[in-house]
Amino acid sequence: MFCRLWRSFLRLFFIVLSCLLLPLFPLSLEAAQRVRISIPSVVSIEGETCLLADIADISGPRSVRETLGALLIASEQGRIERKAVIQALNVSGLENVSIELRMPPEVMLVSSSIEASRAAEKPKGVDNADEARLLSMIKSLSTWDGEVEAEIAGSLPEGRLIAPASIVPGTSAVTLRFRDNEGRERTIGVRLTWYQKVLVAAQPLAKDQPLQDSDFFVRSQRILQPDVYASELSQVVGRSLRKNLKQGQLVPLNLLSSVPAVKVGKAVRIVARGRGVSVSAQGVLMTSGAVGDEVKVRRLDNKAVLTAVVRDENTVEVRIP
Repeated sequence: MFCRLWRSFLRLFFIVLSCLLLPLFPLSLEAAQRVRISIPSVVSIEGETCLLADIADISGPRSVRETLGALLIASEQGRIERKAVIQALNVSGLENVSIELRMPPEVMLVSSSIEASRAAEKPKGVDNADEARLLSMIKSLSTWDGEVEAEIAGSLPEGRLIAPASIVPGTSAVTLRFRDNEGRERTIGVRLTWYQKVLVAAQPLAKDQPLQDSDFFVRSQRILQPDVYASELSQVVGRSLRKNLKQGQLVPLNLLSSVPAVKVGKAVRIVARGRGVSVSAQGVLMTSGAVGDEVKVRRLDNKAVLTAVVRDENTVEVRIP
């Protein structure tokens, strides 16, 4: 009887002890995420730089695919070596990921272009004269100076284009209406694909740091609407980002901000102007700001906090009404 009670007590004791210790000592580690990267022996690319997503088929979780696809792959004399891909994977920063790389020791790069792609995919029945006429109409209606692909089924109608009056760049499809010399009208549908030269991060970019031209390279990108991403170095150099960007990501214009000319804690000269009077005092910044921004500044003599406008890296101005 005593032995049975003792065994029951021990069993209950160990059950309680297991429940208490189980959260502290998990039985198994989280399974590694599996990713497969397949690269053929010959790859067609556009431009002089390529990302892993340009040359490889990547299977696995979406977040991992996006991170790996943005890796910049080094090439030499039109070839990419397996060790260059492995080197890029090693600096990806991914943890708990099992990667299976399927590629030959060396991959040959073949140059391509939008024009070559368009010629290869041009529908039957569309001759070069029709294509040139159609693209001229599309670019005129959209005032688009980038690349655009236009695809129609059949031949372009004769006559004068009477509608639409304009086309918004990024529109995926449009119906064109023509009227011939005898007054007969005919419509035809056109599928459109728009491309723009955009800036791409050549390396991971930290927020609030001044940007340089070496931080980017240019590539042609299919877009759904214009003026979303930076396309000129003049739009980014000397400015900063509001959030971090990964290597290979495009640069949204709404993420760009001016680099603060003055930062919190900096000693500045406070100039007060108004009613023909100009006085100055020394102060310390309480907020950061770029030239033209309003900042908070505290006077050193009487500790008063003022609102001022940044004039340069050493001066802020208070307007006297």
